[in-house]
Amino acid sequence: MWFEHAVFNEKIKFMFNNELSIENVEVEDFLYYSTSMLRIGMKTKTLPKTTPDKWKKNKFNSLSITLEFGNVRRFECRGGDIGFECTPIIVSNKEKTLLTIENENFYLYCESDFMTIKDISPFLDCRWKI
Repeated sequence: MWFEHAVFNEKIKFMFNNELSIENVEVEDFLYYSTSMLRIGMKTKTLPKTTPDKWKKNKFNSLSITLEFGNVRRFECRGGDIGFECTPIIVSNKEKTLLTIENENFYLYCESDFMTIKDISPFLDCRWKI
C-alpha cells in the first residue's frame, strides 16, 4: 500500500476501510517550500467503497488529496504542464519515501525522509457525472 508508512495513514484506515487508490489522479499543483518540503495536490474520481457518513450529506464525485513530503533529500522537476492524469508511484519504508510522477510533458521525482497525508476531502467536480 502506498500509504503504509505515511504519517496520519490512520485517516485512510478509518475513513476508507484501508482503501484509497491514487491510480489515474489529476495532478493539480505542487509547492516546494520552507525547509525542504514538497506539497502535492491531486484529485481522484475513483472513490473508495467506504466513505465517512458525514460526507454523505452533500454530493461529491471526487476526492481532493494533499500529500506532503518532508525533509526532501533529492528533488527533480522538468516540464511545465500541470493538470494531467497519471498514476504517481510512491515507494516508502520507515527511513524514506520516493515519489515519481511522469507524463508526456512533465517529470517529478522526490526522495524524502517521510510523507504526510495532509488532507483528504470530498469534492464536487462539474466535469464528472455524479
